[in-house]
Amino acid sequence: MNRMVYTHREYYTNIINDSLRDSSLPIDITSIAHACGLKVYTVKGWRFELSGMIKKSAEDGGDSGYAIYTNAKHPETNRRFTVAHEIAHFVLHSNLIDDGIVDDVLYRSNLSSYLETEANKFAADILMPIQMVREAITKKKFNLSEQAMAISPTPMVREAITKKKFDVSEQAMAINPIQMVKEAITKKKFNLSEQAMAINPIQMAEAIIEKILMTELAKKFNVSEQAMAMRLNDCSIEVVSHYETLKGQLAESLNDCSIKVVPHLS
Repeated sequence: MNRMVYTHREYYTNIINDSLRDSSLPIDITSIAHACGLKVYTVKGWRFELSGMIKKSAEDGGDSGYAIYTNAKHPETNRRFTVAHEIAHFVLHSNLIDDGIVDDVLYRSNLSSYLETEANKFAADILMPIQMVREAITKKKFNLSEQAMAISPTPMVREAITKKKFDVSEQAMAINPIQMVKEAITKKKFNLSEQAMAINPIQMAEAIIEKILMTELAKKFNVSEQAMAMRLNDCSIEVVSHYETLKGQLAESLNDCSIKVVPHLS
């Protein structure tokens, strides 16, 4: 009987895929590292510019003989991506690890930018599997009620106020949603051009919805909003396109509430 022979890359990719098949969100990246025979350590005392490292270690290594180290000064979302990034180096670039690969905060190392980009993409595939991302969007698995998402923007905005999604003052939160949105406009929370804010309420509505959904997606996958935004961009997924009806309703509400954007931007 012929026995299937796997390359290093194939063998560990299969292990990762098997782990992901039964995973819930957020992905348990430490368990995946352990499944690959890698031990994970959080290191205190590193300077902030260092992100992570993978190296062969008889003392610290797991069954594979390798260990991953992350920076205790970084947020959990960043450390999770670092672990996934170092797993990628182990799977894809094991022949280049030698005495260790040290990644800085921008995930640059002694390896080429091409290999670092390859590791970033592999890490994103682990932490944010594309099918899970699509399901999270289409099934509206956000920290807002189905009623708020489906019926009208008013309960959605009120829930967003309650859950403090917009990072505005307590005073604005306490008064009413209109004041809250006005303050968000004043503080330019939505990263829109002044022309778009002043002329096109639809684009403003898109920005409000995208901010809510992007924040919820990042929380669900326990990654940074930047990492989630890059993932969606790489996969050509537009979050707002799934909420055309809601977008129109919110735009109508902004008009009905007579929110004048121009004075706030002058």
